[in-house]
Order: sequence, then C-alpha cells, then structure tokens
Amino acid sequence: MSVCPVYQATGLEAYSPRGKLSLIEANREGRLPFSDRFEELLSYCLLCGACTNACPAGVNADVSIQEARARLVEEKGLPAGKRYFFHYLLDSERLLPFILKSGSLIQGLLCKRIPEDSGLHCRFPIPLLAGRSWLPPLAPTFFLDNDLPQETSAPAKAAYFTGCITNYLFPNVGKAVLNIFDFLGEPVWAPKKQKCCGFPAFCAGDEETARSLARANISAFLDGRFDYIVTTCASCSSHLRFNYPRLLAADPVFAEKAAEFSAKVMDISVFLSHNKGFPRQLSDLTPKTGSLKVTYHDPCHFRFREKIFEEPRLLIKSLPGVDFREPAGGAACCGHGGLFNITHYDLSQEILDKRMAVLRDTGADILVTSCMGCLLQWKEGLVRHGLNAQAMHLVELFDIFLSK
Repeated sequence: MSVCPVYQATGLEAYSPRGKLSLIEANREGRLPFSDRFEELLSYCLLCGACTNACPAGVNADVSIQEARARLVEEKGLPAGKRYFFHYLLDSERLLPFILKSGSLIQGLLCKRIPEDSGLHCRFPIPLLAGRSWLPPLAPTFFLDNDLPQETSAPAKAAYFTGCITNYLFPNVGKAVLNIFDFLGEPVWAPKKQKCCGFPAFCAGDEETARSLARANISAFLDGRFDYIVTTCASCSSHLRFNYPRLLAADPVFAEKAAEFSAKVMDISVFLSHNKGFPRQLSDLTPKTGSLKVTYHDPCHFRFREKIFEEPRLLIKSLPGVDFREPAGGAACCGHGGLFNITHYDLSQEILDKRMAVLRDTGADILVTSCMGCLLQWKEGLVRHGLNAQAMHLVELFDIFLSK
C-alpha cells in the first residue's frame, strides 16, 4: 500500500490496492455485486503499476483492477458520456478530427491565452474543466495533417506511432522526431490512417472500443515494411506492447498480427540509444550558450512495465553543456494517469504537488519526460506553482541542439 500514490495522498484503506482487491475477490465469488460505490472505488486507481511492481507475491493488482472495470462495463454498460466519446469520437476516422479542427478555429472565442507556455483559460464556466489553471491550446495544424514521409519503394527502418496528444496538441514533438531521423539520414514512415492507441478506453473498461482501435492501428502499420514502430509516449508504448496481444488473443484474424505488431514497438529513447551511435553524435554537437540544468521525470509505465530507466539519462547526459540533476528521493508518479486527471482532478493535482516541491529543489531549468500525459501534467503544474522552468519532451530537448 505504501507505494500507491492514491493511498499516499488519501490514507484511506478503501482506495488502496489491498482494499480494491478485496472487493474484486468478493465480486468474483458472487458475494458482492457491482454498485455505484464499487464503481467509484475502482476509479481511484492510476493503473501506474507501482503496487504490482512492489508485491512480493507477484499479484498483478493493476491488471485485476482494469479487468474488474471491464466486467463492470459488460454488466452495467458505459455511462452515456463515455460511450459517446469512446464509441463515436475516439474510434471515428473523421468525426473527432473534424470536431477538434473546429475547436482549434473557435478556441480563441471560448478561451483566452495566458502568458505561461501559451496556455488557455476558459472564458465561460465549463463543468468538466472547472478549477483548471491551464489548458493546452489545440494546434493550428495537426501533426498528421502535415506533409509527412510516407512509405516508398525503399522500405524505411522505422515507422512513427504519433499518439493523440502529439497529433492534436503538441505537433512540435512529432516534428522533432522527423528532425532526428533527418539528422540520422534515415527515412521514417508516419502512416496517416493511424488512430488513438486506445488506452483511455481500455483504462475505462471499454475493451470493445480498445479492440477496434487496436485492429485499425495494426492494419495501418503492418501494411508497411519496417523493423520498428517508434513511439514518443510511455502510455502508448506500454499499451501497444503489452495490451494489444491480450486484447486480440482470441481474434482469429488479428491475434498473430497483434503479436507481430507489438514486437516491433519501441520507445524512441531505446531506439536511439541501442540501435544508433546517437549518444556519440549528440556529444559532438555544439554546446548551447550557458549551462542547461535538466532533470528527468520517469513515466510510471516505463519504470514498472517496460523497465526503461537508463536510456533517457544516457542520451541527456550525452548533450554538451547539460547539467543533469536527479530528483531527490528518486522517481515517483506525477498523478496524471490518463483519465484519472479528468475524473479525479483535485487528487491528481495533490499527487503532483509533492513532485513540484522536488522539482523546485533541483533548481532545474528544464524538466524532461517521455510521456505525453505526464508532459501535460507538468506543464500545468509549472503554471499553478509559478515556477520559472520549462517542461518538454525528450525529443524536444534534442531538437534544441540539432536546430541550426
């Protein structure tokens, strides 16, 4: 229990992994039916995997909680709002992009810009966004709407899975990926038909939508000839690697394809550090003016599922003139947790507040991370706490040095 971010913040046994697992066991045995209170308690989990990682008995608590959410959805169905968002927007090829493009055009009428990091404030009260001090603006041009590299007769070694947050909010992350591959002198393919990885629906227990999105992405990527599918989001990467094969294990058409697809997925920090002489190439770059004090936030899905720790640090430390600073006390959850930041915003920020104090103590100019959800969380935290620092993705840090 002591490693659970929710339990650390609340001190409540019912919100701890042990409390939820006791309820789940009673439900499986038929002693406790699903109820509104049961559903609420299941929602108090970030699915970060800290409890599973620490359990000496090897109990996969986060997997059990997600499976319970899926059984609950099968039995009671999704609430209307989630059903509309997952079924009709997230899994739509045209509707979600159309709505977000329209939102990009009118966001100036609904919101006003604030100076810090070009964030937004709502002009009008919107219940879902109540209390938020910062909102990321929608990009004027979405990443996948740009003139991107596509498959040619010469096969690319890598394809790029973009993810929703990069596509709709932070296209500069995607552009930094393209700049890195251009610097390496290698092509990278970015298929236009890719969709959301499906992790938000999966977290909510909507495995039907998660399967549909998995099939669409597998079809979009396995049409190409390449060795790797690089990602720039720990949540996407973990979901693509570990959950796609499980979701489609019983699918007679996609089970084998899911295994082939997932075997190719690799975070870009692993790709660059293990498959390239990129660290040496970084060290040969021209230092920027002055020393940059940089710290790194480890996404939970990297720490507990993919075991990615050294690769981002190796690359950051290879940059000339960078003063790398480890956070005191080691890595810890930032509190974003995908839908958790939306459904339990205040608690999400309470978890983040502890990390903001650690960041302040590092004296870092730049906080770097490798998860787009974590990046959103840290950007808002910097505004809420008034810290004079930047939060950026790892590839954006590289792009500072690669840009002429």
